[in-house]
Amino acid sequence: MLLSRLFGSGSPTRPVDLDGLATLELPASFHLDDTPDQHLPPARRRRRQPYLRPLVSADHLTYYLPSHDSQGLGGREVPVLLRVTLYADDVPLTEAPDPAYFHAIAQQHYHYDGQREATYARAAPAGAGLYFTEEARTAPGWFSVKSFHEMHMILTDPAQHTRLFLSVDDREMSRAAAEKLLRQTMRSLQREPVTLAQHFTYLRHFLQHEAALKAANVQANLLHFSQELAGANLPGLRPVALYEPGRFVDVGDYFYGVNEFQEVLFVAQLGTSTQPQPATPAYFTANNSAGRYLASFNQQAILQQGVPAGHELRRRTGVSEPLWFPPEEFSTFQLAGLLRETQESRTQAQRQPGFAAAPHHAPVYWDLSRAENTQNPATLSQPADYRHAGLQYGAVTETHFTLHYVGIRTATGQPPQLVFTLEIFDSSPRYRTVAADAQYLAVDAAQGGVAAFAVAGRRYRARIEPVRQGQLTVEAE
Repeated sequence: MLLSRLFGSGSPTRPVDLDGLATLELPASFHLDDTPDQHLPPARRRRRQPYLRPLVSADHLTYYLPSHDSQGLGGREVPVLLRVTLYADDVPLTEAPDPAYFHAIAQQHYHYDGQREATYARAAPAGAGLYFTEEARTAPGWFSVKSFHEMHMILTDPAQHTRLFLSVDDREMSRAAAEKLLRQTMRSLQREPVTLAQHFTYLRHFLQHEAALKAANVQANLLHFSQELAGANLPGLRPVALYEPGRFVDVGDYFYGVNEFQEVLFVAQLGTSTQPQPATPAYFTANNSAGRYLASFNQQAILQQGVPAGHELRRRTGVSEPLWFPPEEFSTFQLAGLLRETQESRTQAQRQPGFAAAPHHAPVYWDLSRAENTQNPATLSQPADYRHAGLQYGAVTETHFTLHYVGIRTATGQPPQLVFTLEIFDSSPRYRTVAADAQYLAVDAAQGGVAAFAVAGRRYRARIEPVRQGQLTVEAE
């Protein structure tokens, strides 16, 4: 292509300044990524990091330098992209990129990257300090599909505590030219040791301050919301440390707590009805910028308890900003507004066919499991760990079932219990959900116990150990 002339031996170069931390020589077509945050002075950029993504690291800093880009059918396309990662001097660096580096690159979602951790992990040695991998790609042409390769080269200089990562479309540059560019860039790199040391020292202090600030915000925001709950004669939220979500309160008509995103989730259960589609909005107007919230499997399992057969739950859901946000931002989530909307929606829901009100009951506290809703095959009479995923029993072509660990339930005046849901499948295209079956198993949380249940006319017994042991054994009677 004509653009390949940009990288020829006679192409002009210019120095690129990386915030005073380092300089390097690159062809004139390369530039720092044009984003709003790149336009901020470095100190301001770092100070905004508690409320920005991606998160900063205390031991390395990556700059993105695309060459040229264009707008394609899939959005912005960058056929040539250079990443420059500067490491702190006290970070040991080997020539072989470690898995953590691949993981960080894959999680950055920068243009082509997406989830390519596996692609990068296949990179093989290709010279002194150099690792190489490529993948086949296709693009629509005028009369046919064009095939090409996207090359990825990772060059590490342990002495300079620097790593370069070049992704390039082979229609723009040959492999030899790409390697030459990468090595010339590394040779031109000039670090500023004193400035870099000051940067990482400041950043580490900053991240410690950030963690303390977030922890203080969590406690202040929890106190604020619990005061609102007390004013409405509702049980308060229990104290929760940063990044320990899953604690909820269930009083029947209301279900609220800290979800997996560190947000306060508030669900008003309006009741149930036989109407297929709700006639009222499904969500509060006081949602955060993330928009609508999809309840997790464990939250759904709790909300579906007591829903009669043939009925659907009618509810309104609101989520706050994350608890670690500044109190002035979190305080826009007002309980009074949620309760007012609840009453208005409940009045409308009462007119729906077959409406049944949600029963109010004494507070039930939940510590939900963090297990994802995945299914692992399990064998009868063999112990399996229930803490990490749903345990599936039976052949796929026949009636089979999955036991899901929901979490620990503590009802007023009762000892804590371990709660499981039973999900039954059969050979038909549809399956009976927890809501349709309404089978919940519970045993003592401290001692464990035995729970009996039936599937397709056959009876089973589940021997459940406490969470610290995490074993569950299902036997057929």
